[in-house]
Amino acid sequence: MKIFGMNVPELILLGIVLACALIAKGIGEKKGYGAGLSFCAGLFLGPLGIIIMAVVPDKSDQNTIASADALVKYKQLLDDGAITQEEFDAKKKELLATKK
Repeated sequence: MKIFGMNVPELILLGIVLACALIAKGIGEKKGYGAGLSFCAGLFLGPLGIIIMAVVPDKSDQNTIASADALVKYKQLLDDGAITQEEFDAKKKELLATKK
């Protein structure tokens, strides 16, 4: 039996491949990666693409860590007297605003 010119096993395989691509895309988008990259990982790598997208670090976590590190450095500059309280507060407000 043929549907759209394909046999049933071919259609099942196509469905599995597309499902892997869509699952990887959903995981990747939640982690801050592009839809195209995530979709292609699932499409070409199948279940392995899903696993890869599940274990890659979340991009927003990297931004949070960088902001926290910068804030600690500015606090040290404040404590050392290299910057004023106003400069520290302005930088803190800027760093916390970019985190959102």
